[in-house]
Amino acid sequence: MSRPRLQESLQERRLWLIDLTRYDRSPLLTDAEYEGLGRLFAQWADQQHSSVPKDLGFQLARLLQPLYDILDTLGILWRSSLITIATLCRGMHESRTVYWAWSEQQWAVLLADTILRYPRGYASANANRQPCYQLLTLAYFLGPQTDFWLPFLKEVSPLALARLLFGEDELETALTQVTCALLTWGYRAETTGLACS
Repeated sequence: MSRPRLQESLQERRLWLIDLTRYDRSPLLTDAEYEGLGRLFAQWADQQHSSVPKDLGFQLARLLQPLYDILDTLGILWRSSLITIATLCRGMHESRTVYWAWSEQQWAVLLADTILRYPRGYASANANRQPCYQLLTLAYFLGPQTDFWLPFLKEVSPLALARLLFGEDELETALTQVTCALLTWGYRAETTGLACS
């Protein structure tokens, strides 16, 4: 998908319009889901996080559909988020619970582990960081509605994460409003062409 088309589609679909209450939020894995995750890991051991087979996709639909919906709304192809999906599946399998029910501590451990596995690259501050951005995004939407994920912002670019979550236009509008308010308090703008009303 080209960049202009991606931006257009992101602006058409607002992430905050996803109704997370429409999903089955039962906290425990069913026996079939637990068994399905085990089969998925066995297959991935042979094929390095390939796609989810159709039969397992149906068996794990309650767990995977919310992830796919959020990633799709953000314009992230599920193929490029397999590491993140695998991380969440591993966490569910180990805890025998669904991410909806995870505590702040469980999310924090998962985030810390992911950040350690995918450190900042040498060429770019964000190289190899996509799993971190994706997991932070999913933690923001699916985790406890607290600020447990804020300490992890120092590990990524908060501006890039905000751009991913809210879109370029919304972010620029918000930054302009904050900058204009700061100008009225006596701060000085470092960029030219700012249109404050």
